This record gives sequence, C-alpha cells and structure tokens, in this order.
Amino acid sequence: MEPESSKSLGVTRAAIGLVQAVALYALYHAARTKSWPATEPLIQAPLLLVSSMLPLVFLFGLGSIRRRTLSMWSAAAALLMIGLAVHDIARSAGAVVVSEWFLDEGHAFSAPSSTLWFLSAIFLFIGQSLVTAGDRDGKPIAHYPFYFDAAWKLALQLLLSGLFVGLFWLILALGNQLLKLVQITVLDTLIDRAWFSIPVTTLALSTAIHLTDVRASMIEGTRTLVLIVLSWLLPGIALIVGIFLAALPFTGLQPLWRTSHAGFILLAVASAFIVLINAIHRDGAHNGAPHRLLKATKIVAMIELAPIVALAAVAIELRVGQYGWTVGRVYAAAIAVLVGFHAAGYLASMLRRGMGPSVLERCNVLGAFVTVGIILLLSSPFGDPARIAVSSQVAALKSGKIPPDKFDFKFLRWQGERYGQDALAALAADPGTDPATKDRVLQAQRSESRGNGGTPPTEPEFAASVTVYPAGRALPKSFVAQQDKWPENAQAVEPRCLSGSSVNCEAVLVDLDGDGVDEIVLADADGTADYGYTYVFKIDDGGVWRLAGDLRLNFGCPGVRDALRAGQFSATPSPWKDFSILGRAFRIGPPLPNPTNCP
Repeated sequence: MEPESSKSLGVTRAAIGLVQAVALYALYHAARTKSWPATEPLIQAPLLLVSSMLPLVFLFGLGSIRRRTLSMWSAAAALLMIGLAVHDIARSAGAVVVSEWFLDEGHAFSAPSSTLWFLSAIFLFIGQSLVTAGDRDGKPIAHYPFYFDAAWKLALQLLLSGLFVGLFWLILALGNQLLKLVQITVLDTLIDRAWFSIPVTTLALSTAIHLTDVRASMIEGTRTLVLIVLSWLLPGIALIVGIFLAALPFTGLQPLWRTSHAGFILLAVASAFIVLINAIHRDGAHNGAPHRLLKATKIVAMIELAPIVALAAVAIELRVGQYGWTVGRVYAAAIAVLVGFHAAGYLASMLRRGMGPSVLERCNVLGAFVTVGIILLLSSPFGDPARIAVSSQVAALKSGKIPPDKFDFKFLRWQGERYGQDALAALAADPGTDPATKDRVLQAQRSESRGNGGTPPTEPEFAASVTVYPAGRALPKSFVAQQDKWPENAQAVEPRCLSGSSVNCEAVLVDLDGDGVDEIVLADADGTADYGYTYVFKIDDGGVWRLAGDLRLNFGCPGVRDALRAGQFSATPSPWKDFSILGRAFRIGPPLPNPTNCP
C-alpha cells in the first residue's frame, strides 16, 4: 500500500470513528434525557444496532473492497439490521435494558437483545468475508484462497483491534491512577464523561483497524503462527474423541441420554473439529504441506466428525421428543444442521479422493452461505425460536403430554417473548381451561420477575415437597399457607422449592433463639455444593413468617448435613459482641472451613 493511500485511508477511518462517536453519544444523551428517539423503542433499537455495527463494515472494508461494492454491501447490511432490530423489539414488547454502569441509575433505554447482537456480529463477519473475497477475485463466487485470506485476515484484525482497545483503556486507567497520586483528577473526570469516553474508544478502534490493515506482514505472520498452534491441537482432541467413540459399545448410550447437555457438548466438539480441520487444510495450496502426522490426524478427525454429529442430533431429538422445543433446543438444532452439513461434505471429500480438497472447500463456502441464511431465518418472525418453543410447549400442555402442575408458565411470560404472553392471554380467555390451570396462568401473568422456576406450588404440593425433621413432625400450617406470599425480604431466596422449581426441600424444626417457639431451617434436599445457604425462618408477633437469616453450612464436610437432620448440634455463645455501623448490624464469626480441609 502506497504511503499516500495509507494516509488517506487513515484520515477516512478516523472520520468514520468520529461520526460513529457522534451517533452513539446522541443515542446515549437521548436515553439520559428521555427524549426522542429513546422514547420510541422501534426507532431507538435499530439506530443503536446500526450505529454500533455498520461503521465496522466501512472500517474493515476500506482498502479491501471497491467503493461501489462496499456501498452496496453496507446498504444491504443496514437494511437487514434495521429489519431484524425492529422484529427483535416487537417480539419482546419493547424490552428495555437498564445499565447503572453506562447510564445513571433509573435511566433505561430500548436495545436489541444480546442474542441479536451476537447473531448480527456473526452475520456481518461472514458477509464481509464473502463480499471481500468476491470483490477481490472479481467473481460472485470466488476461488477458495480468496475466502481463506479474507476470513482469517478479518478474524485476526478483530482480535488484535479488540486487544488494542482493551490495552489502550488499561493504559488510560493506569495513567489516571498515577495522576491521582499527585492530586491531578482531570483525567479521572474525563473518563467518567460519555462525551470523552465514547469518541476516544471509537477513535482507538479505528486506529487499531487501520494499523492492522496497513501492516499486512504482521497479519500474515500472526495468521501463520495461529494456524500452526491450532493445527497441533487436533491430534489431542482427535485422540480423546477416538477413546470416547471406542468406549460407547461398552458403556452404551444411556449415560449420554441421562444428561441434559450431551447434545450441546457434542456440538461444541464438532464445531472445534471443523475449525481445527480447516487450520490444517488452510487455503488448499500444496506449498508448505502439513506434517504427515497432521495430515493423518485430519483424515481421522473427518471420519470421527460424522458419528459425533449423529449422536448430537439424536440427543437433541430425544430431548425434543420428551419435553418439546425450547429456545435453546431450536438454536442447538440449527447448529446441528450446520455442523452436519460440514460433516457430510468432509466425508464426501474423503470418498472422492481425486476431488477431495475441492469438495471440502466448496462445502466450506456453501456452508458460509447456509449459515447466513439460518441466522436471518432465526432472527426473523418465520424461524423465531421463541415462537417455535411457545407453540411446542402450549401444544404439549393442551395434549396432556405435560400436566399443568409440571408446566412452566413463567417460561411463557418471560422467555416466550410476545408469543408466550399472547399464549397466556389465550389460555386465560379459553373457557375450556380448567380453574387450576387458569389460576397458574394468572399467577404467571402477574409475576414481576423471571425467577428460576415455574409458578409457586399449591399448598399440598409444597407440603409434599418438604421432608421435615425430626421425623414425625410437620410444617406449621401457617408456614405452608404462606409459601407463595412471602414478605419482600424473602422474595428472591433459595431454597428453590419456594419458587415452584420441582425441587424438594428439607426442613428442621428447632428453637434456635430459646424463646420456646421453633424456627424453621430450610434447605434444598439435593444440595451437593461445597458451600451453600440454609435459610432460617421465624414467625413474628403478627403470625407472619419472615426470613431471619441464613445458616452457612459446609456441605463438603462429611456428617454435617446428617447431624443437622438429627438435631445433633448445640448453641455456642459468641465471644464477640454485635456492633453497628451507620445503623447496620454486623457480627464477627469464624471463616467458613475449606471443603478440602474438613476437621
């Protein structure tokens, strides 16, 4: 790149960084002042997504893509992001993001979901790589080396640019602390001002992108090093996968199916295989051929990939057959389609030796286009995972496959987005809905937090889920009747049996304060954590059970839980007096014992 061209590109990139800073600060200021467009979620969210992501298309495209092609690609990307952001806000009924770090407390603004941010980043990365390669080769479908170069250059530029921005802020923070040592606080004040921090960040990013672009030799050297390191990771994981597959005839598949995450682990392994296989294959050129061990490992990995993907697909299918579709399973199925596509292509390249490399390369290129299509589908109303999950779960409820007492109505309220809220409204209005189910529906509609489980259990369900000690005792009726009407200080408390999560609890009735009235010590019955909280509830003079505090137990030490159940403990006076600071009570106690060093 000529010096004059480099200087011109540097100025242009700096101007783009400033324009991005102005746009982001305008959105920030609107959120703080609660003015337009922050008052219009369907406008605010698309503007935020486009202002954050579209400048990156220009920053990375300058010097790599012809101006006309870059303009067309940028316009198409902007229109798609606007449409997807509008749908994202519409499906979430104008969900808001509250950030006490970015905004002052009490301020809120509408923003795209984290899922859309992630999918948009992948879409733009793949799209930028495809457009760059096609433009450089002068063909709609470029030769494979152009795709390889474009994708890896972009990936490393992103990595190095992000590292540069992070280090820049680290240096700024260190400099700030140094100046504060001599009572100079001007930098500390500037850092806290959005009108300073936003443009400084965007200019640092544009500078980093420019530096990585004009130093092509640096990118090529880094790419070579990264590919070598990744290549030598494949033998290890291929060996582990080989042992796993060889053990399956002896262990059977039941251990896999008993877990709830086998499919996700298998998909992660398959995805790692695809990356590492391509690290060895590189751009398909024969110069600089990989080590013979790596070539053999590549063949083994391509063979192992097929059964791993098949097992993942079966695991997902079994979970869907048992419990229906959820948002996570829809995404898992989409990933399974993508890795399955690559597994089939790689296996075909093995079978067609003469055309092997070209088949693998065509599979990679076509897989990139398929990935873009799946991302757009999942981010649109047509393939929205929330819509699919809600439809599946409601169908299972109506068919009796999932009984009402086991159905997670809060899922519809908080994770089903607008589709779930519409489904709850339809269930509430349906005259065929039985009273017990309708009551659960209304409870879910009134819930003000996502919680970690379903609707609160009924009194008989709650009483049946708690094992009481000493044996023969029963929970006080007043406590059972209050289980879904806790005072504010117990709203977010574990144990989870209070939230209707189908988790059993244990309760120990014991007089802890010596007033002649038993307190209730409540804990999850399946608690296996080394450290956990066991909560103590006490009845007040008005007959209301309140959270008195928590009893910290080291569950990792043998015999502790059994002794608590049997009531084998004693009250020991504290050698320290309680004290207060600013009206708040504090108590000195011994530190929790190390679970690996129990007495």
